[in-house]
Amino acid sequence: MCTYNGGEFLHKQLYSFLSQTKLPDELIICDDRSSDNTLTILEEFKTIAPFKVEIYINNRNLGARANFFQAIDFCNGDLIFLADQDDIWMPHKIMTFFNYFESHPNCLMLFSNAKMINISDLESTKTIWDAFGYTIEMSNSWNVNNTLSLKSMVFGKNYITGACSAIKKQLIEFSKPTPDLESLDLWHDAWLGICAAALGELRSISEPCIFYRIHEQQQLGLGQGKPTTTKRSLEDHINKRLQKARFFLLWSFKNRSMVGKLSLLLFLLRKLFVNAIRKIVRF
Repeated sequence: MCTYNGGEFLHKQLYSFLSQTKLPDELIICDDRSSDNTLTILEEFKTIAPFKVEIYINNRNLGARANFFQAIDFCNGDLIFLADQDDIWMPHKIMTFFNYFESHPNCLMLFSNAKMINISDLESTKTIWDAFGYTIEMSNSWNVNNTLSLKSMVFGKNYITGACSAIKKQLIEFSKPTPDLESLDLWHDAWLGICAAALGELRSISEPCIFYRIHEQQQLGLGQGKPTTTKRSLEDHINKRLQKARFFLLWSFKNRSMVGKLSLLLFLLRKLFVNAIRKIVRF
């Protein structure tokens, strides 16, 4: 779990770990230089948790992407759950994921659906999959054909929420070296999903396993709003697409296990220029 000035909602997330029907073996926390009461809350929780809790405080602010990868590297278990500081896990989350990985031993990354709540814990009528436009039919298609998920995520349509995900430790080695994700317009969850899909082992389940909190102060996610389109942002968008295409072109040839490598590259290049032209015409 990564934290940064998360004191307002942190208690509920931490105590939802205690309510799990299958407790975690350890909780690894990387704090990104919080200035509120986050560290006090974490230290108090460490004294009562029935499992190992390790708290790391960064020497400098790393940002969410780098902080999550650092936290993952500190983990000792074979199955690693990503956690945000402001959500609430449902009691069955760990057990549900554990059972899925047990029955699908080749799976490298699994993500679930989530129910959405506001700052007062009031539940929305929509799930996070509803908000993203990700359907059960799409989930079934992605599970059967990871080339579909790979194409989608490379071009910015990422339906994976890190807080709803768990990964196998062995996926980390394949994901390294981690590229400059900000320049590629990718978050940590998308990069891990791309790597898992490249190996043909990304899966999803439609069952909600967390309450995903929407609020204006959240570090990542739906509460951040959408950027406006300007001439400058359009140019940046096209440049990032070009940079992304160049990166994945090189990356695919370095990693021979990529699913549908040649057909994917042709798709990427064609999609890149078609999308760029469409955006220019619309602008």
